[in-house]
Amino acid sequence: MIAGSQPNQFHLTARPTRRGKMSKLNVLLVTCFALVLASATRAQSNPGVNDAELKGDYAFTFNGMTTGGGGASTVFAAVGRFTADGAGNLTNGELDTNSAQPQQRATALTFTGTYAIGADHRGVMNLNIPGGGTLAFAMMANGNAQFIEIDATGGIGEVGSGTMEKADTTAYNTAAIAGDYAFGFTGLDGFNDRTMLAGRFTANGLGAITDGQVFLLGRSLPPGLTP
Repeated sequence: MIAGSQPNQFHLTARPTRRGKMSKLNVLLVTCFALVLASATRAQSNPGVNDAELKGDYAFTFNGMTTGGGGASTVFAAVGRFTADGAGNLTNGELDTNSAQPQQRATALTFTGTYAIGADHRGVMNLNIPGGGTLAFAMMANGNAQFIEIDATGGIGEVGSGTMEKADTTAYNTAAIAGDYAFGFTGLDGFNDRTMLAGRFTANGLGAITDGQVFLLGRSLPPGLTP
């Protein structure tokens, strides 16, 4: 749960599975993100002088795509958390990722990292994860941040954007999930068709869910799921 979010309501991200030949789009996306990242890096003056702006526990979300180099691209999503010490170091990092490519899926992947924030409140963050992860971000007045990722070399890698928001670590336990919830998400199914799903359930705070109902709108239904 993220500090400041409304209780008893959350959103889930559908498993992305879209593939397609998008070579021209890949080139355009990689070029745009590269220009933005280069601009942020050049514009950052006195890197590290404002590291204290990012301090405490944060949760983050990311949406983008993996570029295949040969023309194939798939959508990609990630969520996670970390602790920033206000002096350029990240600890207690944990990351979950989802992708159509099995090798790019991860659950509870731990990580550390470093960051530097310049006088213009923009910074660069490096995550110590398999394959590496470099983010360019901008701090907001409320202590949150918006970021982009451009880890694509030769048209192969990941590009996307996301947010970092201050988190309440007391909510990181099963007992915090209690009461009635509504949820919804949109995504793609195994046939690359748009799928939308919404529902509700009751959680007892002990890990059990009852009174669940779900409504699905899409071309095809997953096995075992009825309208």
